[in-house]
Amino acid sequence: MQCPECGSEHIRKNGHRRGQQNHLCVDC
Repeated sequence: MQCPECGSEHIRKNGHRRGQQNHLCVDC
């Protein structure tokens, strides 16, 4: 899984929205 903004793989789970997993990028 990569951040669509910066391409980083440092991503944390951040809850759900509309049944999909939300992610929060640590780098950006």
